[in-house]
Amino acid sequence: MRIKLISSKLCPYAQRSAIVLIHKGVPHDIDYIDLSNPPADFQAVSPLKKVPALLADGRAFFGSTVINEFLEDQFAPSLHPADALARAVSRSWIEFGGECIGDIAGMMLAKTEAQALAARDALLQKFDRLEQVVGDGPYFDGAAFSLVDAGYAPAFQRLDYLDAGWPGAHDARRHPKIAAWRTRLLQHDAVIRSTVPDLPERFAEFIRKREGYVGRFL
Repeated sequence: MRIKLISSKLCPYAQRSAIVLIHKGVPHDIDYIDLSNPPADFQAVSPLKKVPALLADGRAFFGSTVINEFLEDQFAPSLHPADALARAVSRSWIEFGGECIGDIAGMMLAKTEAQALAARDALLQKFDRLEQVVGDGPYFDGAAFSLVDAGYAPAFQRLDYLDAGWPGAHDARRHPKIAAWRTRLLQHDAVIRSTVPDLPERFAEFIRKREGYVGRFL
């Protein structure tokens, strides 16, 4: 099967699917596009004009959750629990992770300190809940890397970049299980290989160009 991931170099949702492709060892190509100036045929591939999209033997579909479920169905190793109820729980926490990414984006794009702190507090409140369900590690649900881990790694990576410049983006002492999980995920080979080498610089430049509050620290 010929696989092509349509991505952008900054998108955390597209990175979710890149992580799964790499972890499963699926041969694939990645086509990085500029979402501000997409190719003429992009909307035919992704009607919502968002990444990621995937071409599998020429057939297109889109959305990181849909893509990762397809990859789970088609390629080993399995990254979901065998039990149907446990799979449903995992899918719920992947959805929750998408909301965490939204809060991090809110921190990135906030124009004022008050807006940045409001987005941070919304994230911390979600982390308060997430802390209650994270296992003893090293991954979300124990020893095995899962689709939940792939769902959160891009969020943790961007939070790491924010932490480096903006003190107080996240206090690890408030969420020790998440902090340990985050550290382990950022050391995972598939996570490291899922981004362009200059992602930290691109991330900081993206924020600075929007002249937001956090940009002055990066």
